[in-house]
Amino acid sequence: TTLKDVQAKLQSMLSSQSIIVGHSLENDLQALQIVHARCVDTAILYPHSRGWPHRNGLASLSSNHLRRKLDRSAGHDSAADARTALDLALLKFK
Repeated sequence: TTLKDVQAKLQSMLSSQSIIVGHSLENDLQALQIVHARCVDTAILYPHSRGWPHRNGLASLSSNHLRRKLDRSAGHDSAADARTALDLALLKFK
């Protein structure tokens, strides 16, 4: 699978009205070489107490705000991270 393949798949899935939700999204968007106007980034929604450029980690945000521990024992779980970012965004917008 090439970068072009992934970009094409994303383009077929997203519209200009789609909202992308995640944590520290600029890294992912930069790696994918895409720009999207409607993004909700939990790293920005929940700023670090020391200010920019410091950021709270997703596991820390999950523990502090959702009272839920991200299980990293089996390695990185992108689906769990996505669900956690979505839950944090929804919590913020309630």
